[in-house]
This record gives sequence, structure tokens and C-alpha cells, in this order.
Amino acid sequence: MSRRGRRVAGPHHAVRHGCIYKISVYTIRNPAMEASRAMPRIIISETIRAKLAALHDVGEPEVHQCFANRTGNLLIDTREQHSDPKTLWFIAPTNRERLLKVCYVPAGDYFLRTCYPPDETELAIYRKHGKPTDF
Repeated sequence: MSRRGRRVAGPHHAVRHGCIYKISVYTIRNPAMEASRAMPRIIISETIRAKLAALHDVGEPEVHQCFANRTGNLLIDTREQHSDPKTLWFIAPTNRERLLKVCYVPAGDYFLRTCYPPDETELAIYRKHGKPTDF
């Protein structure tokens, strides 16, 4: 009871028509739905992993950081040799502010094609069409 004689509800109670009702909240989990909403995996083959390390000094953690830090749109590589399956790309910073161009094929999971520091032309294209908010 409150100071004025009215009933007071606690954090999990509600007052309606002078009665206190206990509120119970249930969450129903559906594993099939959770699996369908799961983030795609980033697949990096051993050949690509070796190429990234040797040619571009890029490690797998940096690739994951770029996916997490992307703020702009995805662009499609329209060159003929990258059209089937289509290659998507973006430029994003790593957690240490290193900008990298990430190219991948979305086929359920994300199959990485390459990842390297972009040149000025690629930066200009991405700033114009990708519209990133952080660089």
C-alpha cells in the first residue's frame, strides 16, 4: 500500500482496476529461425591468406575488422572478369585506422577474393558512390 492507501506495483507488477497483477515475460526461442538470421561467415582460403600476408601485409583479423567497421555502401565490380559470380567491394578502416579495400563474393557465406590498401582512384570512387561516413 502507498501512503495514500493506493496499491503500488513493483517492477514486475502492474496495477489495473485497483488490483495488482504479476507480469511474466517469456521468450520463445526457435533454433531454426536463429540459424537463418546468423551472420554469414567470412571464408578465406589458404591461397588467399598467404597472398594477403605476402603481398599486402594484411592479416585475417584486419579483414574481420573491416567488415565490422564498414559504414558505406557495397559496390559491385562491373569488370567482365569479376562478373560471374558478382564481386562486391568496399573500403573500411581497421581498428588501427588502416584503410583497406575488401573484395568478396557473397554466396551464402562471404568468400574473400582480396584485401589490400586502396589507391587514390579507388578511394575517390568509393567516396563518391559508397558514401562512407568515417573517411
